[in-house]
Amino acid sequence: KSAMVASVPGETHTIGAKMAAELLRGNGWDVELALGMDHEELIGRIMASNHLIIGYSAGGEHALANLARLVVATRVCQPYAHIMVSGRIVQEAADRIKLMSVDGMSHDFDSAQALMDEMWAQISLP
Repeated sequence: KSAMVASVPGETHTIGAKMAAELLRGNGWDVELALGMDHEELIGRIMASNHLIIGYSAGGEHALANLARLVVATRVCQPYAHIMVSGRIVQEAADRIKLMSVDGMSHDFDSAQALMDEMWAQISLP
């Protein structure tokens, strides 16, 4: 199982993404962690990686505009990727994140891992 976990460009709260990546690795996932990148750099890394599960993390609704831009760019450059959003932003702005047509949202690690496991099962179907 493999995925990318990335902080939304401009996000300074990255401890959640770091912790999630380590916990996922401990549960058998191969996780590429992308932190502190600007939009173009992150999209370039996504294109090069070919990950089909991408988790974006943000610390609050202050990141909504950057998240929306990132989701649209991801859909264009990796149209088959499953996109999930996690972090405090989900608690603060779930209604607006739903408008972005992401594949899932979680505000805690257990639900994030369960969602990623479901996504992996869909990708791995024969």
